[in-house]
Amino acid sequence: MSAQHSIKLIPWDDRDFVLAYDRAAEGLAALGIRLDQPNAPAEIQRRLRADGYPNATCYCEQTADNALAQRARCVVSRDAVTAPMRG
Repeated sequence: MSAQHSIKLIPWDDRDFVLAYDRAAEGLAALGIRLDQPNAPAEIQRRLRADGYPNATCYCEQTADNALAQRARCVVSRDAVTAPMRG
């Protein structure tokens, strides 16, 4: 069974941005990089920026349960949303 990842795309209704994310995610998968791995968010962000979205950001939240299940919960934004502060 493959890992189930939760991806929140902002904006979700920008078709071109969604397609750019799909290309970036497929590129990572082809390299064997899973979204739950530490280098995945930076690579998604790098690929989106190279694909014409200079303000794109990506971050993934990691809980112990998600880590054990090799799942990721990620936010991918076209317009620079930052990760929430950890306190």
